Amino acid sequence: MTMLRCGSVHCDSVNVLVLIGRDIEAVHCVINYEADNVTLTPAAGAACYINNVQITEPTKLSQGESYCTF
Repeated sequence: MTMLRCGSVHCDSVNVLVLIGRDIEAVHCVINYEADNVTLTPAAGAACYINNVQITEPTKLSQGESYCTF
C-alpha cells in the first residue's frame, strides 16, 4: 500500500503533498493506493470534497473525479 499525506506546511512530520489555503489542516487528508484502488480519507475537521460533494469518511476515487479542499 502507498500512502500520501496531504496538508499544510505547519505539520510536525512531512506531508507528501502540500496544500495551501487558509483552512488547510496540518494533516488534511490521506490518499491510499492499493491494488488499483485509490481512497481519500479526510482528517477530522477537514473539509474535503469530491465532485462538489463533501466527504467525511474514506471514499474510493475514480479516474476523472475532481478533489477540492476548503
